[in-house]
Amino acid sequence: MLNDDQNAAIQSLRRRYEQDGIQLSGQVKVSPSGNAQFGVRGGGSIGGDNLQVEAASLVDGLHYTEVMPQIRDRKRAGELDQALALTLKCVAACERESDTYRRVKGSKWAMAPAYTTEAAIIYRKQGRLDEEVAILERYMAHAANPRRGTVADRLVKAKALRDKKAAH
Repeated sequence: MLNDDQNAAIQSLRRRYEQDGIQLSGQVKVSPSGNAQFGVRGGGSIGGDNLQVEAASLVDGLHYTEVMPQIRDRKRAGELDQALALTLKCVAACERESDTYRRVKGSKWAMAPAYTTEAAIIYRKQGRLDEEVAILERYMAHAANPRRGTVADRLVKAKALRDKKAAH
């Protein structure tokens, strides 16, 4: 018997496989280690995704990668507070996914920088430079292999801008 988190993870995986054009049968097998295998119409299977990792990556029942269109829509509508709230949920989901992957698989998982960068952009638009620096530092502290040239470069610039504003 699967728990609610596992069921939500299965639905998320199913939705993403089907969006990729994979025709699934109704069959899902979950191994004792929590890995899901989905039956494919016409035979065979696809998967191997760990349900704990998948469940950790959900934001309001959606994988965090499925939330970016909502964030962009809210930004376009000028609803920055709502966009930021969703973005911060995605940042937390990325951190949970990374932590869970490390715990379950015993190896590092590169955390997606896009949501941290998006939050930093919104903070800057709102003039909240301390929060911009804080979210970027949070990523740098949490990420297994922070990408030099993206978050790291933005952090240097954000600190300089914050310090310049503080000096005036």
